[in-house]
Amino acid sequence: MATTSLTVDPAFTLAAHVWGTSLDTDDLKDKFRDCAAHALNPPSMASVDRIMALILEPGAMADSRDLFSLPAVPE
Repeated sequence: MATTSLTVDPAFTLAAHVWGTSLDTDDLKDKFRDCAAHALNPPSMASVDRIMALILEPGAMADSRDLFSLPAVPE
């Protein structure tokens, strides 16, 4: 399967995802940051980084409610 490139912004080129392939952790982090930045009320990048740390680091989150205690709007 071939992958094509899609220019989203002059400073940012995103490789189009091909069905049947998986994104590595760095790609998922980039995608999550991009999605968060384009939210109606984007969270601060510090909150986004904290969310990713809670999800990706084993033992960082004792309870999933920890995710909901983070600020939802820019600080």
